[in-house]
Formats: sequence, structure tokens, C-alpha cells
Amino acid sequence: MLLWPVCLLFCLLASCSTQNIYIVRHAEKDTLQKNDPPLTPAGLQRAQDLAMLLRHQPVTAVYSTNFARTLATAEPTAAEHHLAITLYDSIPQLTGLLSGKKNKVVLVTGHSNTIIPIAAALGTTPNKTAIDDADYDNLFIVRQHHFLWLNSLKLRETTYGNPTLP
Repeated sequence: MLLWPVCLLFCLLASCSTQNIYIVRHAEKDTLQKNDPPLTPAGLQRAQDLAMLLRHQPVTAVYSTNFARTLATAEPTAAEHHLAITLYDSIPQLTGLLSGKKNKVVLVTGHSNTIIPIAAALGTTPNKTAIDDADYDNLFIVRQHHFLWLNSLKLRETTYGNPTLP
């Protein structure tokens, strides 16, 4: 008779999951190099700042596009958590990859024209409508919580590292 409540509790807990997705644009890039530019010293520092911000989070996956600037932004966080960086080519591919990550903390690096659409593709409605080409400090945190048939979705729009200069 005692086994039934234990089984019920286990089933309830097994149906509960939370996913936190940290979405950032790549850090400051070298604007003099046109083809696949690397990060500037300020960009390398911002990438380190991101790793420090996520140091105590249980990051289990890091996603990036296949560009030097996005990979260099993601690399310190991936290294801190001993993770390989998983490449994605499109927002639909990325959302498919993210759909299997329950009870996880994930970092996604993208571009000025993709981080808002990524947050929107995850079901949120960002307040920002565009990211300026010189704006590098945005951080979107999407929190998806599922419990049985109840789902909640929250978006936190904030910044990290040194503020982007106007």
C-alpha cells in the first residue's frame, strides 16, 4: 500500500522539467576584417565575462553558428564546463536541438539579426525589436518550465559584461 504514493510522487517528479536557455550575440568583432572576423580584445574579454557569469550554472550544452566570432564567444563557457560546442545552421535546426534538453542550462551564441528571432522561436515575445550592429551586451534568458499539463515560459532581457558604448 505504501508503494502506490511513492510511485505517484515519482511520476509527478518525472513529468517536471525546467530549461534555462541563455542567448547572446557574439562579442565584439574586428570590423576591419570582412570575411569571418575574429573577436577584438574587448570581445575576448566579453567572452570571458560570459563564462564567469555562467560559471556556477550547471551548463550542459553550448550551441554556436560556425563563425570565428560566435565560436570564440562560446568557447570560454564550453571550456569552463568541459563541453564541446554543437554547431547549428538555422533557427529551426536549433529549436529542434533544444527541444530534447529537459532540466538543462544551455548557452546559445548567435548574431545581431538572429538572437531576437531565436527567443521568439522559443515562444517568447522580446521587447527589443532589433539589435544594433554595435550592440554586444544583450543577454536573453528563456526559462521553460513544464509540470504535467502546466507549462510556463518566461523571458528575461538583460545585459552582461561591460556596457556597450552608445
